Amino acid sequence: MVYYSTMKFLKHRLTKDVALVFAGNIFCAFLGFLALLMISRTLSVAEFGLFNIAITFLTLASLFTSFGMDTSLTHFISLYSGRGKSAEAALFAKTALVFRALTAAMGAIFIFIFAPLIAHHLLKAHKLIYLLRLVALGIFFASLLNSLKPVLYGYRRFRDFIIMQLSVDVVKVLLAVSLLWLYLLTPFTSILVFSLAPCIGIAVGLRMVRDIFKAKGSTIKKVIFELLSYSKWIYASTLCSQLFNYIGIFMLTRISGVQSAGIYGLALNLTYIFPIVSTSLKSVLLPEVSRFTSVKQFESYIANSLKISLLISLPLLSLLIFSRYVIPFLFGQRYFASVTDFNWLLLGYVASIIAGNVQMPLYTLNKPHVLAAVSLFQMIAMFIGCFLLISRIGVHAPAILVCFINIAALLFLVIYTSYQVHKMRKAVKVSTLPEELLS
Repeated sequence: MVYYSTMKFLKHRLTKDVALVFAGNIFCAFLGFLALLMISRTLSVAEFGLFNIAITFLTLASLFTSFGMDTSLTHFISLYSGRGKSAEAALFAKTALVFRALTAAMGAIFIFIFAPLIAHHLLKAHKLIYLLRLVALGIFFASLLNSLKPVLYGYRRFRDFIIMQLSVDVVKVLLAVSLLWLYLLTPFTSILVFSLAPCIGIAVGLRMVRDIFKAKGSTIKKVIFELLSYSKWIYASTLCSQLFNYIGIFMLTRISGVQSAGIYGLALNLTYIFPIVSTSLKSVLLPEVSRFTSVKQFESYIANSLKISLLISLPLLSLLIFSRYVIPFLFGQRYFASVTDFNWLLLGYVASIIAGNVQMPLYTLNKPHVLAAVSLFQMIAMFIGCFLLISRIGVHAPAILVCFINIAALLFLVIYTSYQVHKMRKAVKVSTLPEELLS
C-alpha cells in the first residue's frame, strides 16, 4: 500500500514540475559553482571576503527594490489566469515589470552614491568602495532579471524559466574562464562578471514574455496598489529572511575582519543549493496553492509537501559526511575552517526548506503577517546572537545561530499552520472556502 501510494505521488504533475525546476536549478547552480571555484582558488582569502561582501550587497539591494512584489506577482498571475482572466494577469505582469525597472534604477543610484559611506564607516573595509560602485550596475540588471522570474512562475512556464536562468550561468562561467585564462581574474573583474551576466537572461526573458506588453488597461494605479497592498507583509518577511541569512557576514567583517568573512562566505556560498531548493519548490507550489478552494486540498498539500521535503532533504544531509574531504580538496586547506560552518548551515537550511513548504498555505489564507513576524524574530535573534557570540566563539558563531534559529522557526510554523487548517475544517461546513479568504 505504501509503495503504490508513493508511486502515485511521484507520478503527480505537481511532483514532475518540482523535479523539472529542481533539476534545472541544480544544473544552473553547478555552473555557478564552477565560477565560484575559479574565483575562490584565484583570489586570496581576504580578496574572496571582499568579493562575498560585494555580492551580498548585490543580492540584498535587488531584494530591497522588489518591494515584495515577486511572490505577490506569482500569486496574482496564477490566480487570474486560473480563472480565465488572461488580460488581467497580463496587466499585472506588465505593470510589475515597469515598476521594478524604476525601483531598480533608484536602488542602483543609491548604492553608487553612498558606496564610500558604506565601505568606510559601516563595514570599515576601505577597499570595498570601487566594488560597491560596480555592484550598483549589477543591482539594476539583477533586479530586472528577478522581475521576470515570477512572471514565468505565475504562468507555469517552468521550462522557459530554466532556459532563461541557464543562459545567465553559462555566460557567467564563460566570462570567468576567459578572465582566468588571461590572468585578469581579480575582485573587480569577478564582480563585473556577476553584474553583467544577467543581461543575456533579460534579453531571453523579455522575448519570452513579450506578449504581455500588449496588455491594456486604465487601472494601472489600482494594480500597483493591489500588488503593494498584498506584498507589504511578504516584503517584510522576505527582507528579514535575507538579512537573517547575511547578517553573519556583515558582523564578521566588522568584528573580525575580511579574512573571517572569506571563511564564512565560502560556506555560505556552498549552501546556495538550499535557497535553490526552496525557490524551486515555491515556484511550483505557490501557483498551485493559490488555486485551492477546499479544506481537503490544504490537508492533502501539507502531507504531500512534507513528502517532497523529505525526498529532497535526506540526500542533502549526506553532505555532512563528505564536506570535510571535499571542501579542502576543491578550495584548499586555507578554507578548512569553512567545513564546520558549512555543516551547521546545512542543518539549518534543511529545516528552512521544510518550513518553506509547510508555510505555503498561509499565503492563500491571508496570513503573511505571521510569516513576517517569524522572519523578524529570526533576524533580531541573529543580530543579537552574532553581537554576543562572535567575540567568544569566532567565525563559527553565525552558522551555529542559523541552525538553531531555523529549527525553532520550523517548529512554530508546523504547529501554527496545522492549527489554522484544523480551525478551518471546524469552521467551514461547505466544500469551498469563504470568498474573503481568497480575495
